[in-house]
Amino acid sequence: MALSRKAKVWLIVVSIPVILIIVAVIALKAYFTSDRLKALVVPRVEEATHRSVALNDIGLSIFPSLGVDMDGFSLANRKGDGFSSQPMVSLDRLSVRVNVMPLLKGKVEVTRVILEQPKILIETNRAGVTNYSDMTQASANQPRASSSGSRSMAGFLLSNFQIVNGSLDYVDYKQNSAVRVRGLDNTMSLQGSSDGVTIEGKESVADLSYGTVTSPLISGLRLTLDHREVYNTSKDVVTVEKGDMTIQDMPLK
Repeated sequence: MALSRKAKVWLIVVSIPVILIIVAVIALKAYFTSDRLKALVVPRVEEATHRSVALNDIGLSIFPSLGVDMDGFSLANRKGDGFSSQPMVSLDRLSVRVNVMPLLKGKVEVTRVILEQPKILIETNRAGVTNYSDMTQASANQPRASSSGSRSMAGFLLSNFQIVNGSLDYVDYKQNSAVRVRGLDNTMSLQGSSDGVTIEGKESVADLSYGTVTSPLISGLRLTLDHREVYNTSKDVVTVEKGDMTIQDMPLK
């Protein structure tokens, strides 16, 4: 059936915004190449952390949701002073997605934050200095803007935060002790409101060990945790509504 002249006019009018959006998306994707994004991100992270950064690839997603995908990220460890040459932080992949429409209403809805194989190294050298103390001192010297915690969290939603096969090493050369976590998996959600924050999630650890720097005294511990906490910002009170844990096969509540 042939369209009338009026119908054709309305079809063209309605199509114009759609075409403009498609053109804008294509233009942004074409402009923000991986090299341009790395040139924007890497220097800022290095300036904030005082560490060198390596990044294999980074990409920007605009439709149907705003997102960033990052591959092969590593943050160098503190140099000298008895610290190891391993990266302080590294991960295989980071994926973030944010709904666009709620942003127009002043709400932040993060639908996905996934960290694949993150590795974190926390060290204390023989003099008792940590590999992160210089970063915390730098941030402490910067002026902080006053803000209301309850207002800032209102309208914030993180529906899916995941850690896939994460690792954590806490090594204290001064005390000759080390805690090592392997196979950390986490699924968590966070809901912010004017009253406070609700956090709910499940975590599991495939292998937890504790001992000296060179040899563990205890190893192979399996842990799981199923929890729900509510933080009331006006009262500054955290309520644990659920906290079910297992160590090996022993349940704890």
